[in-house]
Amino acid sequence: MISFTESPWNRRLTAALLSWCIPFLAALLFYNKNGTLLIDLSLFKSIMIVIASITTAVLMVWFFRSVTAAFTREAVITGFVLAYPELDT
Repeated sequence: MISFTESPWNRRLTAALLSWCIPFLAALLFYNKNGTLLIDLSLFKSIMIVIASITTAVLMVWFFRSVTAAFTREAVITGFVLAYPELDT
């Protein structure tokens, strides 16, 4: 039986989803119920950059542990999948 995360595409899409969800959920901790930021904007941006960077690094290690060949190809495809939601159309 194949688990959900054994397929490269499933792992790639899971990483893409988590790379968006984890920083989003972390950002919610810095807002009150009225939607007002509880800390300085510059500090918030700095914290979010660190959270997003750590999240992406951990997810890339998780993804590439299962890759056994064609590392460059997998890196290009995964980079595109992770960056695509951030592109402005």
